[in-house]
Amino acid sequence: MSGLSLPPVDRAVHAVWAAMGLALPSDPVGTEVEFDLDGTPIRIAEALHGRGVRLVAQIGALPPDPHGANDALRRVLRLALPLASFNRATVALPAGRDRVQMESLMRGLATPPAVVEATIVIDDPATAPAALQELMQWRHYVADILLPVDSGARDEAAPAPAPVDPPDMMIFQP
Repeated sequence: MSGLSLPPVDRAVHAVWAAMGLALPSDPVGTEVEFDLDGTPIRIAEALHGRGVRLVAQIGALPPDPHGANDALRRVLRLALPLASFNRATVALPAGRDRVQMESLMRGLATPPAVVEATIVIDDPATAPAALQELMQWRHYVADILLPVDSGARDEAAPAPAPVDPPDMMIFQP
């Protein structure tokens, strides 16, 4: 099968594998492939509109305590503005997957860390290696802000968080 007749995700994977000096996959990839690059979980998938490719890197996790998570999120958002001038990745907390964790975190309940993702959507699969490089650039920039992502733990269902407030705790409000 010639390179141009391959689906976009296959062409993107072939471009990334070739850039990394790896043997090209012999079987079709399909609409999505996941792998780790230097300990960073990466997903290459068909874009929502079906004509491009979406590259996603789990660049880190928020600390499990509410104050630390709030501080880390603020620092990541402050970093996002100047990076936007030369890095096209968007940074977000994945919708749905970490929503319950973020709600628990904001209420001050113990919770597993919420994952922060960087995403780039490309039209030309041949540019996947450059897009992947930009995602890994984000990983480098937030290394001292976010916790490392445990890629195996993300697939498990998170247990319900236990309340951290003792029943006899008193809250003072002005």
